[in-house]
Amino acid sequence: MKRQPSILRKILVPYLLLIIGIPLVVLILANLSLRAYAFNAAKSQISGTFDAVRVLIRDQLNALDANAGTPNTQEEDSTLLTPEQRRMNATLRGLSNALRVIRQTSQVELVVLQDNGRWILPKALEDSPVPALLLDRISNDQIQKIGKYDTVAPILERSGNMRYLVSAYRLPQQEGSTNPSIKLYMIASLNAMDQFILRLNRIFLISIMAAVVIGTIASYYVSKSLARPIQTASRHAHAIRKGNYVRIDENASAQEITDLYESLNTMSAALESSETEQSAYFQNLSHDLRTPLMSIQGYAEGIRTGVLSDYLGAAKIISEESIRLKQLVDQLLTLSRLETSFHPPKRESIELKLFLDSALGRLHQSAQDKKVNMILNCPDHLTVISDEGLLEAIVTNLCANGIRYARQMVMVDVAQVADQFRISVQDDGPGIAPEVAEHLFERFNKGKDGQQGLGLAIVKAAVDKLGGSIHVKQTRFGTIFEITNLSSI
Repeated sequence: MKRQPSILRKILVPYLLLIIGIPLVVLILANLSLRAYAFNAAKSQISGTFDAVRVLIRDQLNALDANAGTPNTQEEDSTLLTPEQRRMNATLRGLSNALRVIRQTSQVELVVLQDNGRWILPKALEDSPVPALLLDRISNDQIQKIGKYDTVAPILERSGNMRYLVSAYRLPQQEGSTNPSIKLYMIASLNAMDQFILRLNRIFLISIMAAVVIGTIASYYVSKSLARPIQTASRHAHAIRKGNYVRIDENASAQEITDLYESLNTMSAALESSETEQSAYFQNLSHDLRTPLMSIQGYAEGIRTGVLSDYLGAAKIISEESIRLKQLVDQLLTLSRLETSFHPPKRESIELKLFLDSALGRLHQSAQDKKVNMILNCPDHLTVISDEGLLEAIVTNLCANGIRYARQMVMVDVAQVADQFRISVQDDGPGIAPEVAEHLFERFNKGKDGQQGLGLAIVKAAVDKLGGSIHVKQTRFGTIFEITNLSSI
């Protein structure tokens, strides 16, 4: 037989799959959710920053247009600046104001440079929190996706192990301008969320490892506590198989194990009782078979050697013992068939009075020899659906048993109750001793004067086969065998 997995494995494997699988799925979903949240939050910050930059630049340009022709004392002499240069300065002031506002209200960094590679913001690259590697990519124009002034198109950039969301825009110029165009880069760092996710992953992994260790230890002890009583029950079953009918006296830790122990103890006691009964059965059977065989052998030997001169008398005894031996063998076969057959009883239509008349008629000679009167009380035209063979075994054996002990009368009484019928067999014999009544339906149970046989054992097996019940009553008139719960439909 293929070796099956142990209880430890049956408990541990699903537990580990559960304790590892579910947290890992949760961790993956949490990582995806947090990364998506961080990306969308950074994108929203860049979009808000872009709107603020546009507003501040527009305000500076509007102020420039409103003050056209008015010298600005904070700038160089207006005669030295062309309108295009004034417009450029206004744009740069708007960017400077935007940078101050954004640094106070947002985590987005601004990087501004011209197409000719001149850095405008920040003025000192070492003061920028943006990594030098990403600034080099910006300076070398390696970030290809440049959005229009009225769009937001962030892209993901990496600098070493750090991630940034970058949006690049080219600021509008007046037609015909000869100044280099200005490129604006807005950079939002994803590092804070990445660090949080990393710490979360570490906490999750440590928790999973701790749960695996604790769960493995717990599963080991739980499986041992379950396997130990099962191993005890297995050893007990092997002992029973070898004929050692011992009891399990250990205390179980669970009700189910207690029930298992009790079932095994009950089975052990039943098997021991059955083996004892079987041993007594074979001893009694050997005795009952040996007695007629020895009688037949003795008379046959006497006839062969010429010791017996009354051949007819000897032949009569041999015939009687042969009939007795045949009856015993027939009873053994009937009992064996009833106890080992798994087929359900037949369903035959039986006119009960005619059937019982016929069955009692076969016992007429035996009753006449014992001077016993057979009485049948059965309603006319009572038809039942039952197994004819089993009913015949019940009635014949009960009546034969009654004839053996009756003084003058054996009465068979039949009554119908709803969809069931009842059969009672009463004799006026001396009754049954209490010590005999306990074992009345056992095979080769000894009755009065040491008589024993299989008749009542056959009756009990047939009644059980029909789903009925048999009871014995003692009255001052004799013994009554009553069979009830026999279905009539």
